[in-house]
Amino acid sequence: MPPPRNCLRSRSLTNTVIFSPSQSASGQAFDTALSICGLLLDGGHLTAAMSNEICNVTTQANRGGSSQPLEQVLMDWVSLGERFNWDQLTAFAGQIQSIATLHRLADAARNAVEKLPVLFAAVRLSGQPDAVADYLAKFPDTGLPDLGASLRYGAGGVRELALRQQRFYDSNLERQLTAF
Repeated sequence: MPPPRNCLRSRSLTNTVIFSPSQSASGQAFDTALSICGLLLDGGHLTAAMSNEICNVTTQANRGGSSQPLEQVLMDWVSLGERFNWDQLTAFAGQIQSIATLHRLADAARNAVEKLPVLFAAVRLSGQPDAVADYLAKFPDTGLPDLGASLRYGAGGVRELALRQQRFYDSNLERQLTAF
């Protein structure tokens, strides 16, 4: 069964953990989340690896397994959908290779508040969402400001910082020379 259709078949799940079932009076959130996921899959906006992982957790839930892994993915899509418009969401999600990276980046987006544009730019410019997520996990307090500072050096600066997994160093000497 094609992934979008398999995803929409999940509307029949009744033993959900995070969302209310689709058939319930409060099932609109579940339907919305499934619609976002289905549109991303149908539009080819996700990597093959991500599509396969979503297909696997969806199939597992539709065959009577736990629906929680699918619902967590759906919650991530809803969370990102609240923060990005459709074009931004597809651009942000289009390079993510795994559900684990999606979870970490969605969590980072929820906590980013005014630094959300930095997260978006870091993911897009680096082309390495896994490395950005790893960087933010390694440096939870300074990760976003460091990535923001690396944006001054373009895509290569962001990519290098994320791949090296080292704190950003801003030389005071450089500022003094510039001021001089």
